[in-house]
Amino acid sequence: MQVDELISIGCLGKSLDKNGFIGFKRYLELPQEFNSLKEIFLIFKDHRVRFVDVEFSPDNKDKIKIIESDMVSEIINSADVKLALSQDDIDELRTKSGLILPGIMEIFYQHKKIGTLIEIFNNNAHDILVVELNDGKEIMIPYVDRFVINSDNSKIFVTNIEDLLKL
Repeated sequence: MQVDELISIGCLGKSLDKNGFIGFKRYLELPQEFNSLKEIFLIFKDHRVRFVDVEFSPDNKDKIKIIESDMVSEIINSADVKLALSQDDIDELRTKSGLILPGIMEIFYQHKKIGTLIEIFNNNAHDILVVELNDGKEIMIPYVDRFVINSDNSKIFVTNIEDLLKL
């Protein structure tokens, strides 16, 4: 599988706890079904992709164990290793939970589709939606009440983005 075929859902930390679990930062809130996954993709900064077996910590939803022990030291020594899922995995999670995920969510402003959600990240204050507009430009919209009115399984409705659209 190629990097551009995967959807990044989080970033691994650089430390290992005594039980062999690595902390990770989620780019978005994932449903409980996410913790039942047994396999996941890792994307390294140099764009290498590895498909690995995983186990989630039963007491902390933000810790994951990589079963392939040879991968663990490489992850700890690397910077910015991302967790990713295939579109099929995303579709399955979305069906089970109504999850908001990049690549499949359409963005609507004033009752018109203006683009597609391509990424979500957290800037330590709130989640940021990265939207590819219909004309190919990208904008970032904070996922806060001032900008996001409503969302469902396939659409996010936004407001107050006039200035962002002018950029």
